[in-house]
Amino acid sequence: MVTKRGCHVRQGPIDATERVRSRSLCSTQHVVRDGLLVRAPVVDAVLHGEPTERSLRTAQRHFVRTTGLTHGAVRRIERARYATTLLQQGVAILDTVHEAGYFDQPHLTRSLKQFIGQAPAQIMGRSKAAQLSLLYKTAPLH
Repeated sequence: MVTKRGCHVRQGPIDATERVRSRSLCSTQHVVRDGLLVRAPVVDAVLHGEPTERSLRTAQRHFVRTTGLTHGAVRRIERARYATTLLQQGVAILDTVHEAGYFDQPHLTRSLKQFIGQAPAQIMGRSKAAQLSLLYKTAPLH
């Protein structure tokens, strides 16, 4: 069923957690669609490596204050997401290590366990339809 605002609502009994999740997802979609929630231009500039009118340190502080994460943390998350996408596509673990820019297989394993919650072999064994955390967007940042 689709509500008046365009949100999808499942018919039938649902638990309280699912109800809250669907309401907050619907609210978030409306805020983004209506242009009320946007990324700060400095955040986009830092993510894409573009120069800003601010000093490097000021841009870094603004990035952390705005996102709650350091630029390095965002890069590590993006790299883990990219590696997960490669593994789900059937790329060998050692090829994924090289392609995603990890030093060695233990480095890849630690990163994936930290950000995705699974080891590379577990990710390769899952069906492609299984959704993992942090995989809402699969293209790596450049």
